[in-house]
Amino acid sequence: MTPARVYANAVGSVVAFLIVGLLVKYSELLFTFEHRWLIQPQGSVRSRLLQFWISLRFSWQEFAVAAALLAGLVLWSRWRPDPGRAARAGVMALRGVLGVTSLISVFGIAYYAVYHTHFSLDDLEYIGFAPQLLASTDLFAHTSIAVGVAVWMVTTIGLPLWVARWPSAIVARLATGGVVVIAGLAGVTWAAGRPNLAEARLEPNPVLWMVFGQRVSYADLPPTAEVAPIGPQRRVLEPALRPRNIVLVILESTPALAITAYNPEATGGRRLFAEFAGDITTFEQVFAIAPNSTSAFVSIMAGETPAPTASAALKAVANVPTLSEVLQARGFQTQLLVNGATDPIMDALAARGFDRSLNMNSEWDVAGRHTRTTWGFDDRMLFDEAQVFLSRQTADAPPWFLAVHTNNPHHPYASELVPGLGTSDDAKIRHRLLVDHVMDRLADFYGWLKESGLAETTAVVVVGDHGEAFGEHPGNFIHSKELFVENLHVPMLLLHPERLGLPARVSQLGSPDDVGPTIVDLLGVDVPRRSGMSLLFEAPDRVLFHLTDWGPGQVGFRDAQYTWILSRTGRELLFDRRADPGEQHNILGAHPDVAAAFRARLGRR
Repeated sequence: MTPARVYANAVGSVVAFLIVGLLVKYSELLFTFEHRWLIQPQGSVRSRLLQFWISLRFSWQEFAVAAALLAGLVLWSRWRPDPGRAARAGVMALRGVLGVTSLISVFGIAYYAVYHTHFSLDDLEYIGFAPQLLASTDLFAHTSIAVGVAVWMVTTIGLPLWVARWPSAIVARLATGGVVVIAGLAGVTWAAGRPNLAEARLEPNPVLWMVFGQRVSYADLPPTAEVAPIGPQRRVLEPALRPRNIVLVILESTPALAITAYNPEATGGRRLFAEFAGDITTFEQVFAIAPNSTSAFVSIMAGETPAPTASAALKAVANVPTLSEVLQARGFQTQLLVNGATDPIMDALAARGFDRSLNMNSEWDVAGRHTRTTWGFDDRMLFDEAQVFLSRQTADAPPWFLAVHTNNPHHPYASELVPGLGTSDDAKIRHRLLVDHVMDRLADFYGWLKESGLAETTAVVVVGDHGEAFGEHPGNFIHSKELFVENLHVPMLLLHPERLGLPARVSQLGSPDDVGPTIVDLLGVDVPRRSGMSLLFEAPDRVLFHLTDWGPGQVGFRDAQYTWILSRTGRELLFDRRADPGEQHNILGAHPDVAAAFRARLGRR
């Protein structure tokens, strides 16, 4: 290969790297705006051009990196116009690195869509999640990734070959001019500034972030027990009788307002309440600590707030019995059924205190009767497997604790098994249809418990792991990066004939930390002290602490009246939920004293 072709190929690789980088940033912007799983034109031509301009403003790092690389090649070609073997190897290595990292960025669109941040070395601890994630979804079903791979192949392979055919003098002039133009674009787009876009971490270059970035750390915060104490408690409710068995149903991606008990206009659970309202106690004010399934699983099973991270919380309770271990030690049969993707943290908890634990890759007794969805298996399989286990129980069998974790309402809200789902392009409608589907399966299961006579001795506790957002606040979609009510308010129901003598509604402020203490309180079992409380008690001064390390990272508090949220970027919000249950009106300026009291809990002024 001639010296001119060596440098021409390198110039083509840098330009291809820039083109793919701009496409990735634009795709991420579309996810931030509306989180569409099928990238397609939305709105007017003017609005689309505006979005493109904003994506360029967020791409100043892409321009700066490309300008620096081109400048380095221009200087190197003038210093070494006839590159030796080492220089040729270096240029080829550069081309390889650019090609591989840009391809990683393309697949990183899916990662960004889920986490609203770019992959970093900190995330390597979750690498065990990758096989299950890949097995649970078709990456190429997302148009942005399919287009990205196609553009990557054409530009990364074809563009260098095409540029190498040009006369060397033209390539040299274009490279020099490209440095000026691209550097100018970097300066213009940087100077233009960038909107907040509801806290999406769009600005970092994915490649730079992969090497130098890191997830937000909350290690600098005081312990949760100090910043959000439960306060004085007193018992206000006493079960009329004690159940012998427990079924725990964890609902995936189910906000409280998708359930009819919390929202009369919602269709989720209508059949359940129509048939069994007299058996249901609704806990009105339960909020997830963090808006992701792993943190909820840690809270529910380990009774520990997932701070500073879920993995740190799991290590903190290494010598503290989990809910399953507590019940197993008291003679309970214990089973866990999860038919969706899990991660190493959830798997570690699943290995503690369960006689039998199934995930989506296990051998299920009923698997042959069910088909895959985009995030595992249809939730019919969960309840069918549960019925198989319970139907084997005899009158003299030990009591049992059965935990099931649903998955159908997980994005991208697709299933061939739910009528009407494939005919709607509205993500919220598809999600609500899936919530309805799961709640109807729960109604079937509870009806079977009653018909079989098992309901008389069994309490069914149902709780959401986190909420789900559909633009209730600008740019807030899915669940992971915000701490608004739609991300955190979850349903919690107790089902038992005549409600165990408990009222139809309980208003005590609670969290997933309280699920374990409430269950053992219902059973009348003594357990080691946990961070939560039984929701059969009253704690009027209760304060909940919230956090998320996805996106830029946020912390927040909720008490009986107010919600306060602080982002690591400096955005501060205060809402009065009594006057504004949807948390739409920031009253920070009107009540600086309330915000200051919340800030003081974090040791900040």
